[in-house]
Amino acid sequence: MSDQNKQTHLVKKKNNNGEHYIVKLEHLAKYIKQFKSNNPFKILTGISNIRYLVSMEKGAEVPIQRVFESGIVPRILTMLRQDNWQIANECSWTLANLSGGTRSQTQTLVDYGAIPPLLALLTSTSPELQNNAIWTLGNIAGDSKELRDILLDAQIHCTFLELLKSGAKLSCEIRQALTWATENLLRWNPRPTRFNFEAFLKPICDLLFASYQKENQVFVNCLWCLCYLTNPIEKYAQQLLNYQIIDYLLKAVDSGKHSLINPALRVMGNFTSGNEIFTQAIVDCGVFKILPKLFKITRIDIRRETAWMLSNIVSGTESQKQALIDTNILQYLIQIFPNEPYLGAVEICWIFANLAITGNQKQVNYLYKIGVLDTILNRLKDQETQQTEFIKVSLETIFGIISNKKNKNSNYHLIIKNKFIQINGLEILNNLLKFQTNEIKHLINSIIQLISSNNIRNNRKNNDSFSISNLNSESNLSKKFKSQTKLDSTLQLNIKKNSNKKMYNKNSKKNFNKKKIRLKKNEDEILTLNENSDDNYY
Repeated sequence: MSDQNKQTHLVKKKNNNGEHYIVKLEHLAKYIKQFKSNNPFKILTGISNIRYLVSMEKGAEVPIQRVFESGIVPRILTMLRQDNWQIANECSWTLANLSGGTRSQTQTLVDYGAIPPLLALLTSTSPELQNNAIWTLGNIAGDSKELRDILLDAQIHCTFLELLKSGAKLSCEIRQALTWATENLLRWNPRPTRFNFEAFLKPICDLLFASYQKENQVFVNCLWCLCYLTNPIEKYAQQLLNYQIIDYLLKAVDSGKHSLINPALRVMGNFTSGNEIFTQAIVDCGVFKILPKLFKITRIDIRRETAWMLSNIVSGTESQKQALIDTNILQYLIQIFPNEPYLGAVEICWIFANLAITGNQKQVNYLYKIGVLDTILNRLKDQETQQTEFIKVSLETIFGIISNKKNKNSNYHLIIKNKFIQINGLEILNNLLKFQTNEIKHLINSIIQLISSNNIRNNRKNNDSFSISNLNSESNLSKKFKSQTKLDSTLQLNIKKNSNKKMYNKNSKKNFNKKKIRLKKNEDEILTLNENSDDNYY
């Protein structure tokens, strides 16, 4: 082993004389043996060193699996009930980091019976033990829907709710851990209907209001809790409006802090996925004024969230569509669209598609006037964006603009036809026929039939198999909801029945890692070995 690699196996600690000694990964077996002894000092020494090793940051080898294989986890759980606070604290801390391992390791921890003693620690008078228990349970809840349900069956939500209600009395550290763990408890869909999650709304909002500009991480965590609670939006939207939550959402979106903008936009987007009243609340709040700033942010996830929200707004009422058009933001989107990365381009294209499909004559004409048809056709030449969803949404937009069912001016359709031919639209579409999905082929053929006819409007009567009414059916597009399944690089669509709204799946925040490894801020505070002890390692 090279000296450089060897360093990753070493961790420095201080003894009680302030001198450094080394915790070595290769001595893990001895630390485990110490922990198995009956000597309280050796037990504490062993578990503190084990905890130290499983708390190592990325880049170092973390021996979580070796600790599980050693068979000491049941003993660690038993030691939680120790009268010796130091031992109980180190054991609870170790469990927090063991729960941050793989899904299999977390499941093993649960199988050993970790949940009951951890739940008992939630009401401990020791803030340290309470905090460690919250971290561990948060990791378990974030591991899977199945483990989340086990925790709910054990009534964890009742204890969490009481802690949230007493949030003002808790330390900032515990508030951070508690709101983060609550996120994990709420984020899996579907949430079991037998549990009352509505009761979480008020204490979460209270903590959000109290933490604004004071405790940034608590504020962020509360925003993410609201993201999950408001999906779907209908059940809780009116209560949140009564709490005047949108004022705080707007402040977060306008803060310039990405950690605040992302979840706040998601909650706003959830509102726009609801009925006209909830959508209007977002239209009226003033968010349109900061749209250019949001689209200039370099992070693609924020631009996607913004575009998703707007795609829902243009699926709303005629006046809501017009309010967005009047901001001139669509002209700006046309400018950035050619160079927008694929995932962002898809979301922007949804805005155009929804407006082309549901807009009035003047609004669809506006799309043509600002160059949406040309821009989308040019982007369809790009091999990078020739993926099924982008092609589908682009074709929906093109079909909506060309057909413009509400436009009775025959000159409009002639102009569109000539423009389409002029920019080689037919050639571009023919090149896309290699994509063998029936839906895409049908869309392309429908557009070609419209363009090839002498009278686009009259030909629509003979093209009933694909029409604007089909586009508004439940099997197609428009408004979308975000759910709590992980957002990877691929967009997945789920259509809500009897709705024009769609969702793309996302279960976690900002490439959110549900597991957290708890690191000590000041390692000098941890128990150290006596310099004269034969257990010292330098």
